[in-house]
Amino acid sequence: MVLFVIGLVAVGGMAFYRAQHAADADPGGPLEIRVSHHLLRQSIREEFQTGFAPVEETTVERLPGDKVRVSGWVDLVTKEGRSSRQNYSIVIFRDAGGDWVGENISILPQM
Repeated sequence: MVLFVIGLVAVGGMAFYRAQHAADADPGGPLEIRVSHHLLRQSIREEFQTGFAPVEETTVERLPGDKVRVSGWVDLVTKEGRSSRQNYSIVIFRDAGGDWVGENISILPQM
């Protein structure tokens, strides 16, 4: 029983260690991606459902002036179930009031 508990503690410790290093590798990346998806969603017609690329297929690029460019792909799905994959790019930053703002938004069909 004691060996079982020690094994569980070791596995939990390894999971925590890996999670910490994954967070260190991309500090804030997921926040910027979530913010960009929210801002992009406001630019897409309501009748479309959206499915964004996973984090591994999304690019987060730091720009001068505390701005961030996020790019990837989004599937636009109609009510009938037809889907169209589009490439997107958006530059996000915080304004003087601390709110997130998006600029240079582009959503283009994949070729």
